[in-house]
Amino acid sequence: MKRDRKHKLGKLELAAMNARLNRIRLSYSKEFHRIPKDITKVHSMKAVELRHLLLYTGPYIFSGMLL
Repeated sequence: MKRDRKHKLGKLELAAMNARLNRIRLSYSKEFHRIPKDITKVHSMKAVELRHLLLYTGPYIFSGMLL
């Protein structure tokens, strides 16, 4: 049975999000203890990393992705 995968992001969207995340990493503050991982490694992120992604870096990374 083949599943409908319309909710998945394509390779171009993931590459754009990772490029934005790489730009953030260059100016990452020392007050935050964990450097953000690639979007493709969300399944291995800890709760603190996910919270940081959603609250701080997420609005910039996800802007323009959800149409």
